[in-house]
Amino acid sequence: MDGAPTPEEDFSALSIAERLAHKNWKARVSAYETLVKTFQATPSETDPAFKPYISSPDLLKKMVTDSNVVAQEKGVETVIAFVKFAGETAARTREVVVPALVDKCLGSTRQGTKAKAIELILEYVEVENGAAAIVDDVLPGLNAKQPKAVAGAVSVLKDIIRLYGPVVCPPKSVFKALPKIFAHSDQTVRAEGSQLVQSLYSYVGDAIQPAIAELKPVQIKELTEACEALKAAGKGPGSFKPERITRAGQREREVQEAAGIEEVEAPPEEIDPLQFVSETDVVAKFPPDLYANLASSKWKDRKTALDDLAAVLTPMQKIKDSPPEFAELVKALAGRMPDANIMCVMAAAACVEGLAKGLGSPFGRYREIIVTPMIDRLKERKQNVTDALGLALDAVFATVTFPDIIGDVLPHLSSKNPQVKEGAVKFLHRCMLSTKTPPAPPQVKPLSEAVASLLADSAEPKKGAAPKRPVEEDAPEVPEKAAAPKLPPKLAAKLGASKKPAAEGEGSSSSPAPGGSAAVAPRKPAVAAPAKPSGKATGPPPATDTFKFRFTPEDAEGKIEELIPSGIRTDFGDANWKTRLAALDEMTAWLEGGIVEDVESELVVRFLAKKGWSEKNFQVSGKLYGILCLLAERAPTFGKASAALAIPHLTEKLGDLKLKKPAGDTLMLFAEKTSLSFVFSQSYDPLTKQKAPKVIADATAWMKDALTEFGIAGLSLRAFIEYLKNALKNSNAAVRSSATNTLVTLKLFAGSAVKDFLDDLNPQLMATIDKEFEKVEGQAAPVPARTQADVSPVTATGGTSKAADPMEELYPRVDIDRLLSGTTILVDSKSDAWKSRKEGLEKLQGLLEANKRFKPTLGDIGQVLKARVLDQNKLVQALALDIIARIATGMNKPFEKYTRIFAVPVATVLADQKAPIRTSAMATLTAMATACESIDSLVHGLAAALEVQNPMQRSTLLGWLVDWFKDHPPTTANSLSDFAAPTILCLDDRSAEVRKAAQGLLPYLIQNIGYDAVV
Repeated sequence: MDGAPTPEEDFSALSIAERLAHKNWKARVSAYETLVKTFQATPSETDPAFKPYISSPDLLKKMVTDSNVVAQEKGVETVIAFVKFAGETAARTREVVVPALVDKCLGSTRQGTKAKAIELILEYVEVENGAAAIVDDVLPGLNAKQPKAVAGAVSVLKDIIRLYGPVVCPPKSVFKALPKIFAHSDQTVRAEGSQLVQSLYSYVGDAIQPAIAELKPVQIKELTEACEALKAAGKGPGSFKPERITRAGQREREVQEAAGIEEVEAPPEEIDPLQFVSETDVVAKFPPDLYANLASSKWKDRKTALDDLAAVLTPMQKIKDSPPEFAELVKALAGRMPDANIMCVMAAAACVEGLAKGLGSPFGRYREIIVTPMIDRLKERKQNVTDALGLALDAVFATVTFPDIIGDVLPHLSSKNPQVKEGAVKFLHRCMLSTKTPPAPPQVKPLSEAVASLLADSAEPKKGAAPKRPVEEDAPEVPEKAAAPKLPPKLAAKLGASKKPAAEGEGSSSSPAPGGSAAVAPRKPAVAAPAKPSGKATGPPPATDTFKFRFTPEDAEGKIEELIPSGIRTDFGDANWKTRLAALDEMTAWLEGGIVEDVESELVVRFLAKKGWSEKNFQVSGKLYGILCLLAERAPTFGKASAALAIPHLTEKLGDLKLKKPAGDTLMLFAEKTSLSFVFSQSYDPLTKQKAPKVIADATAWMKDALTEFGIAGLSLRAFIEYLKNALKNSNAAVRSSATNTLVTLKLFAGSAVKDFLDDLNPQLMATIDKEFEKVEGQAAPVPARTQADVSPVTATGGTSKAADPMEELYPRVDIDRLLSGTTILVDSKSDAWKSRKEGLEKLQGLLEANKRFKPTLGDIGQVLKARVLDQNKLVQALALDIIARIATGMNKPFEKYTRIFAVPVATVLADQKAPIRTSAMATLTAMATACESIDSLVHGLAAALEVQNPMQRSTLLGWLVDWFKDHPPTTANSLSDFAAPTILCLDDRSAEVRKAAQGLLPYLIQNIGYDAVV
């Protein structure tokens, strides 16, 4: 008994076939391990090592159904290796192996066996290039007697859907199985079913509704709420993307990579909710006396018949086409549109909507029958009636194309009934917003004329309802010339005044409510002004950086127990602060001992957050922040998700005297590892809800320091300014002072234009801000000392390496030519009547006032302005000079290429006898030189102007040059050489003022080009 233990029996001398058939489970395990190594070492999918098992799949079946649980798990692992390395040839064994897995493995008590069985089924999906047959093999598992086996089968279906998507795994058969899953008595099965439904919803959206319609009301409610929660969290329809691809998909990707084709992320495809639903023959469900009751003289009979019909047609379903019956039905429904009883009209509209949605494109053949009666009935003033008709019209439009519907709508745009006209134009606008098909070329002109004529309608609702954007902006790919027929001047002016660049003016809005009075929000026919935040908004600006947590709180809880040592978990929850401090010391040593490079940082942060955010002892909190810094510095898994868990807490602690510095340092480090924009965006909401003024003031002061450290590269200025504006409105003086100081720092980076977004503040506060801005005027922005992982390296000015304009987000540049398109400004500016010229330039001035930043393109207006600068009418002349100054200021340095057009005409105005005109011309020259950042591009034109022998022009221009060089000494050598000859001529001018001004310019010339060059 005390002798040596019996040595383990060595089975390696036996062949694999003998070991596989051996009674001793250890022998079989030995065979499985040898096979795994053999399969992994095979050079190709056609290796002879696979042939015995492909020809005899029962051998594989015996492996996955091994009577010994340990050997069974190893057997499943062996078959995984077989399928993975044998590739698509292994698909022939699926019909034998998968049913065995469902029967013997999915209900296993060993989690390893169950997990490997699921992985094996997923491998079969990959090599079979589809999941339809595999789903058919799994579905019988729903009939198993053991609940855990049923739950395993449901879990497999969920993983197939989630990982491969509905293209590889058409969900029709899964839909049919849902009632059985949710009727199961075991709670685990139903819970897995709920996860399955949520996975389906994330791909197919509302297509899930018919499949769950047969469930219990409480189950439908719970599933609906769960789906809505997914949608709110950004995991709604179209959000999921397949994580695994089949072998055929892998080959296609390899071909693309070999051809050098970069894979472009396609937008989510629109999924038809009915493509996964079986057809329903609704004709058989029609009430037997339907048509007799629809034609009855009693409204109650008609209403009852329509309600019964609606009960058949309105549920989400795919209706089987039956042309003769539906043609008769649509005619009967069209006959009910003029019904004297509005309840019958609404019920008929609901029937049309349900039939159009369920039938789809085949319903388009009945469009001519039903659309005109429904639009005619829009004369009804009751909102609920027009809403029902609007929904029905939208459903009909979804079955046809935009060109198809135009012929039905156009006659109603000239209806004598104002309600019909208004309803028709709203319906037309909704069609334009949703169509993907442009109108046919012959349709463009009559459509544009009809829409433009509505702008002259005396009824304001129709003017507001008219789609004021040109037809080519709503309907894709329509040439502008084709969409802009010759209109009466007044209508053309109204249409052009409302045309806006896509990047300007109003933000995108949701689709209007069909048929309702608010279906199309009225747009003011004004210029495209940059959108400014409303002064009424007091909520926090939205977070601008998106991210996803890797773990749900429930999943994280279990994984934390596996990851964090039990001693640390216990001690960190102890009531004694010294014990908690020791626990964090132990955690720091544990992480620094080589764990931090491999640890999942999100789990660690979640563990610390559970009790650490409510920690009262500053020493423990300081140690905790040290661990956060350690994770941020050294953990490869640290990212936005981990930072987002801690930023709100750290932001709150910026107001704690003892924790301000460690919390601020941690946030700075987070900004380095993610971006300053992300850290700011995660702090806006908690700070807006914060009640303690000291916290807000200190947090805002930290933001000022962060701007100095990082600059504004990548920062969402609009959201940041909105936060500062809320702080400036705070009743606490310390908060307002902190916000003002931070705004001044922002001004150094982004310029004084940030003040334009604060126009709803009180005058006293604005005066304070102006004073603070004046103190730092001309001061350079600090050079950022830190970098951000998610932002390209910053330059000395705080911008990006691509010289991004920090004001682009606040004031996007607009195309001047596009602003003028569709207006009469060019025509009016060339008119022989001075009043027309004046009106045209005033309109242009209004456009430029609202749009202060311009793209470096001028178009035809350049030559027009050149002529107007020398206009005989002084009002027109002054307007032209002001407009040129505005364009130069808004275009900045790119205006250099246009100085050759304007330099000489503007300098010529300096000969005018009227002082105000000369002052305007000098202001325009200053604006041009300031925009171009030097006078270099103006030198040639101004030198030519000095050669003109006009004393007033010469003296004024020379005086302006002297004043300019006092503040802007020339820096480029020999840049003023063109001035030498005309200046020498001016020294001999008969006018004393000219000679004096020339003498004032002479020192600058000598300094720039040298004495010898001047004389």
